[in-house]
Amino acid sequence: MIDFPLSDMVTEVVQSFRSRAQLEEKELLSSVEPMITLCGDENSLRKLVSILLDNAVKYAKDNGTISVSLQKKGRLIQFAVENDVDSIDPDMLRSEEHTS
Repeated sequence: MIDFPLSDMVTEVVQSFRSRAQLEEKELLSSVEPMITLCGDENSLRKLVSILLDNAVKYAKDNGTISVSLQKKGRLIQFAVENDVDSIDPDMLRSEEHTS
């Protein structure tokens, strides 16, 4: 566990997904508050952010939008990844739960 610049890490991961989103004709928006730091396992959190973005791009509808936000609210940090999706088949969710 170390202090690391969470804002910078999230920005880097978002940047790494920009070209993929563009190739798939999806818009990737981000709103990252600068200078947020966190004490934690940077590598594990980087993997988590990557997985969330990968899924958001993969499952966003055609010409959809993916939004990433990071902000500090008092003593809390709020991180969100959202995408446009028509619907997700519940059977698909169940099958992925068993394969993960």
